[in-house]
Amino acid sequence: MKQFCSSHSIGRTHFYALVKQGRGPQIMKVGRRTLISEEAATEWRRSMQMAVSVCRDSCSLPQ
Repeated sequence: MKQFCSSHSIGRTHFYALVKQGRGPQIMKVGRRTLISEEAATEWRRSMQMAVSVCRDSCSLPQ
């Protein structure tokens, strides 16, 4: 989780907020550790990009 947050430039608080909202990556709990696989990180990036694309198409945000 620490490496994931660092490589995606997000903080722990934001990471856990995304997870709570159901918008975070798939996580694995191993003991007390929270892990995110490379595949889960890739899928999360893909879903975030899709969400931005959909919003650009349907939201009234300046482009």
